[in-house]
Amino acid sequence: MLNFVSCSQNTSSGEILTSTGNGVSRAGIMRTVTSSLGLELEPVLTEPRICDPFPDSKDGSAPVDRAKNSQPVTEVCLGCICQAVSGCKLGQQCEGDHCGLFHITWAYWADAGKPTLAGFSPDHPDAYRSCTVDPYCAAQAVQGYMARFGQDCNGDGQVNCYDYMAIHKKGGYGCTGDLPFDYVNVFNQCIATVAAHQG
Repeated sequence: MLNFVSCSQNTSSGEILTSTGNGVSRAGIMRTVTSSLGLELEPVLTEPRICDPFPDSKDGSAPVDRAKNSQPVTEVCLGCICQAVSGCKLGQQCEGDHCGLFHITWAYWADAGKPTLAGFSPDHPDAYRSCTVDPYCAAQAVQGYMARFGQDCNGDGQVNCYDYMAIHKKGGYGCTGDLPFDYVNVFNQCIATVAAHQG
C-alpha cells in the first residue's frame, strides 16, 4: 500500500483537501487563517496532485523514520507563519533564493528532508521548486524542518508556535536572535485573530 497523500483543491471554498486512503480530511493549511481573517484565495490547484513527503522510501511502502513523520506544527501555526511570511497568497512561485508561500530556500528544503511531489526523486532538478510552490508539499517541508530543528528559542521552557515562527525566519541555528518587527506583528495579529474566532 502506498503512503502517498493525494492533494487536491476544493476550488469553491479554497480548501486544500487530502485523501490518505481512509477517506477525505481537511488539511486546512490556509483555510483556518483565511476564513478567520476574511481573506479570499484564488484557486490555483485545479488538478489532483500526489505528494510524497517522504521520498526516501523507494516505493512508498517502506517504514518511515518517526522523526521524519513528525508533524510538530499545528495547522493554525502553519497558517500564521504563512501569513507572516507571504500574506499566504496562493500561486507564488520562486523569487530570488526562495520559493512559494513559505519562502523556502533550497537549504531549508534540504534540511527538511527534501520532500517531493510524487514522481520526483529528491535529486530531480525540479524537485525543490515543484515542492516549495505546492502548498501541501511546502507545508510538509516546514514540518520536516521543525521536526529536525524544533527548540525553545524564547526561553519560556516550551517549544511552541512562537518558537517555530522564529525558527522559520532565523533558521535552526539562530532562532534566538531578533526578528523583524513586521514579521512578528503580522504573526501575532494572525494568532490573536484566529484565537478570537475559535474562542
